[in-house]
Amino acid sequence: MSKKIIDGESFDFLNGGRVIRLSPIDAELSVTEFDFPPSPALQSSVAEFEAAGFTSISPMVGLTAMKSRAPFLSGHKFHFPKPRFILETQVPVNELQVQVEFDEQTGDVIGWALVGDGNSNSVDLLAQQLPFARLETPLIARQQDLAFGRVDGKPFVKSFAPGVKKIIQLFSIPKLEKLIGSALIPAVSLIDKKIVPHERLQWFDKTMTLPDVTADEKIAMAGKRVLLFVHGIISSSKGAFDALTESNEGFCWQTLSDAYGGRVLAYDHWTLSKSTFENAQHLLTLLPDNITIDVICHSRGAGVVRSLLESDALKAKCEAKNLKFDKVCFVAGACEGSALAKPEMVDRLFKTHAAINRLLSPSAKLSAGVWSQIVKLIFRGFQELPGTDCLNPEGDWINKLKASQYTRANHYYYIRANFDAKNTIVNVVDEAFIDRLVFEGLGNDVVVPFEGAGMNQNYLDGVVNKTNLIEFGDESDAQSEVWHITFFASNKVQKKLTETFVGY
Repeated sequence: MSKKIIDGESFDFLNGGRVIRLSPIDAELSVTEFDFPPSPALQSSVAEFEAAGFTSISPMVGLTAMKSRAPFLSGHKFHFPKPRFILETQVPVNELQVQVEFDEQTGDVIGWALVGDGNSNSVDLLAQQLPFARLETPLIARQQDLAFGRVDGKPFVKSFAPGVKKIIQLFSIPKLEKLIGSALIPAVSLIDKKIVPHERLQWFDKTMTLPDVTADEKIAMAGKRVLLFVHGIISSSKGAFDALTESNEGFCWQTLSDAYGGRVLAYDHWTLSKSTFENAQHLLTLLPDNITIDVICHSRGAGVVRSLLESDALKAKCEAKNLKFDKVCFVAGACEGSALAKPEMVDRLFKTHAAINRLLSPSAKLSAGVWSQIVKLIFRGFQELPGTDCLNPEGDWINKLKASQYTRANHYYYIRANFDAKNTIVNVVDEAFIDRLVFEGLGNDVVVPFEGAGMNQNYLDGVVNKTNLIEFGDESDAQSEVWHITFFASNKVQKKLTETFVGY
């Protein structure tokens, strides 16, 4: 079914549902009733949401195309235009109506939005309860699907990546009390455990089976040099680093493994319910005694590594274990945090990672069950988590690291990028929104800022040797070759890692 909407009109479609014009803009909308049966992957994803307590309250709706002209609203930078279209349904009182968007073929979660509650379909009425609710407008009116005027003086029009069809399913979920303080941790830990079932030190092997490092194996490493990998937020060692074993027939991984005598390790850890300092504390208990450690870390992993190396509270324990640190490479490192970790941006952080998740290899993707728990958590009104609060660039922990005057390492290396998604599949990440409103126009790789991921002169000057190994673009000139999740697949990065850690 396809309809053209003219100003002021509304029309019926799908089981008595109704699309209502809510703002005076011209728009052409193509809506289709989904051809059942849905793909097995889509069926499975919806079923995982239902198993998590979401009740389907509408038929699936397929959105194939949209064109729109709308002015970009000025004012509060997080205040979006009011919703333009909503699919009306009957929602029980004291329940929330939530829109979740899925990829038709893969069942991947694309995004989510709060549509209304049992008393009204107005997002505005819920804004005080859920301050982030206005970060996304519901059904069919998300920023990445509409033209919002001009960005940098040029018309801004975004559309779906070719071949991607969005399926919209409306759910209702019971209203639950807002999670704060100690009540928040168990719910967040549940999500962490679904991503990384067990926090552990493991062997980084070529098949990515990642077996645990045993006590006897740790003892055998005494006096040796090891290479340690530390992953980033909402990720795992497999999700972050599998490109090193898969691209170029695993040449980079093999070269590193040979150079370190097979002593290549990876630390799987929880990134939402624990702070980077807590991760560093735990990692310290797992590391073998009497070894020299080189480190390659990604994204939030930079915060874990800097906490381990620069925290006075861990200095004595490192010395007691006789741990020496030599080379550390921060790849897309959140060395000075990320604006996505600010409380008002946490919902956007998860949406960005949902888009990232769709681009990962099937074995590294998070399931719809994980995203169902994340969406449920979001609509319980949280805005601060231990794992993100420690990356808030305006927060206490990052400010403490910025003032750091000590590190246990000899060399800091940086690989970073300023990314522009133009003409790439990464348009699904709504990169223009992130550039304009999250990072306030400053360079970034979609997740971390360009400046904070490099050899910043504000910390550890004269204390550690710092080198920018690779810069994809610069602060004022973005590129489309590499972004936050593709560094380790880059031939240039793999070559530089082998040069730096092996010598050739």
